[in-house]
Amino acid sequence: MTIYYFLVKDGVYYQTQSLFLKNVCIKFKGYKYKGVRFGISGSNRLPFKLSKEERDKYKVALRLMG
Repeated sequence: MTIYYFLVKDGVYYQTQSLFLKNVCIKFKGYKYKGVRFGISGSNRLPFKLSKEERDKYKVALRLMG
């Protein structure tokens, strides 16, 4: 069963399956966490993807924060 993390920004709901991307959006990009749902779609996907350099940068920052 697929797990979706639901985030909201400016009244628009977004979904992601990535726990890492959920943490990046909450801690660095200004999104709010709205919970987990299983196997349900219907919300927008996040409007961006992280490049390899951004992923590496955020991994280091998350390790330092946590």
